[in-house]
Amino acid sequence: MSNSTGSKCSTIPPELVHTLATIQDLSSRNNVRWVLVGSLSLAIQGVKVPANDIDIATDEEGAFRLGELLQEFVIRPIVWTEGAEFASYFGQFALKGVSVEVMGNFHAWEGGRWVDLSCRLDDPVLATVQDFQVPVSRLEDQLASYKNSRRDKDRFKADAIESALRGASNRASAAGMGRDPL
Repeated sequence: MSNSTGSKCSTIPPELVHTLATIQDLSSRNNVRWVLVGSLSLAIQGVKVPANDIDIATDEEGAFRLGELLQEFVIRPIVWTEGAEFASYFGQFALKGVSVEVMGNFHAWEGGRWVDLSCRLDDPVLATVQDFQVPVSRLEDQLASYKNSRRDKDRFKADAIESALRGASNRASAAGMGRDPL
């Protein structure tokens, strides 16, 4: 896994942080490979987007394992699901009022074909959230997917990621020239 990044937890609802800690603990104790994707992943990495649920990408085995571990919270059991933009072993759970969506063997419809996004499991970034770490999908990978989406909410996320990446690049350039980046 790549270097750790700090979290902007002050803008993330505490119930999301608590539920994410539960997911991290369950996944770690049960050897489930996963990566956080979606708006919570973006917010943790400093992108200015609202986060109100937890989206988990995993492999097929991980999806069914999480389905077993979270069965008392099931809203929709893990089944293969294909939509206009996404296909995966999909399930939805509610932990203390927080929606958790699990996507195993996650694919996105891009450029007229299904693109396998499971490579995001191979080299996630570790992000620190309060006193624990979670694997998050790289901003550049999420940006590419959001740019290919036809959903308005995803175009908004693409713009927000680009803005965050520009800001990080500007701060790095200023720091490299010995200037105060702020």
